[in-house]
This record gives sequence, structure tokens and C-alpha cells, in this order.
Amino acid sequence: MRARIPAGIDLEDRLVYGLSPARLGYVTGLLVAAIWFWRQALPVPARLLPVALLLSAAAAVGWLRYEGRNLDSWAEDVVRHMVRRYRLEFVPVRRGRPRKSLAEVAPQVLVQAPQEVAVFVLAAVEPP
Repeated sequence: MRARIPAGIDLEDRLVYGLSPARLGYVTGLLVAAIWFWRQALPVPARLLPVALLLSAAAAVGWLRYEGRNLDSWAEDVVRHMVRRYRLEFVPVRRGRPRKSLAEVAPQVLVQAPQEVAVFVLAAVEPP
């Protein structure tokens, strides 16, 4: 018995204005945030910039595409790269010990830390 697979089975569903359910949720959430910000008791110039930023972010998340991929898939790839490539290290600097520079702890950072400060260092992870 032969079975035929529909051609568009791997495509996302489109609900309204060509938006998938996830992107429709992003756009709706940003529009609600823009409306909420517009209704605040602030002068119009103070409300205008954040509302314009939220509306442009809603349009970008909903309809912006680069190389056939939407903005949320690019953001997901950037976050995955950052999580896999970098790690946040806690380096305590104790009193009574000689002062160590961060350059000795992490070669990428060239700042000296005070004795009683704990330092977070963004260090590159070596590929396996």
C-alpha cells in the first residue's frame, strides 16, 4: 500500500496576518505592554519613546525575517551559543591574601579587584 505525505506538513500554522501561534503571542504581549505604558500618568513625551520601542519590537518579532528565519529563532541560536561558549564564574577574593588581579584568574580580563570583593568573570569555554 502506498501512502502520500502532504507537502506542507513541516510548515508552521498561520493564524492571523501570516503569524504562527508563538509569534502572535509575542506580538500580542508586546502590544498589551505598549497599551499599558501609554495609559500611565506620565507626560506624552515620556510615554512616546517606550511605546514606539515596544511597537517596533512587536513588528520586528512578528514579521522580521533574515535568511528565511524569524527573529525568535535567531535569538534562540544566540542564547544557545552564549550558554555553550561562555560560563559565569564566581571568584572570591579573600582578605589577608596577596591581592590577585583578574588577569591572573581569567586572562581575558585586565582589571584589578579590591581585596574584599567577590568577582564574577565571564570566561570562554574551551571547545571539546
